[in-house]
Amino acid sequence: MTSLLDTFTADRRSSAASSDAHDLEWRVAEAGVWAATEPGPHRHVAAGFVHLVGGRYLAVDGLGAGIGAFDDLAVAQSAVALAVATTLAPSIWMRER
Repeated sequence: MTSLLDTFTADRRSSAASSDAHDLEWRVAEAGVWAATEPGPHRHVAAGFVHLVGGRYLAVDGLGAGIGAFDDLAVAQSAVALAVATTLAPSIWMRER
């Protein structure tokens, strides 16, 4: 039986060359930590992070909630992008009016 996580991981690996529906800007914050921000005038708002811990990539959303642990950096970054694209926070409610 294939789990939802396995399906998501396989789908993300097969489309690694394509861009995510919700583009994020990724920067290395420090060794083993990648930080994502949304492009444009609101790029100061953290969209999420990926931390390398024990050989796994831990994806965290912009509010600090865990998304999941992944074997592949690109898949973890895609999980953060998916969380940003499918939730209201932080991209909508933290923006200036």
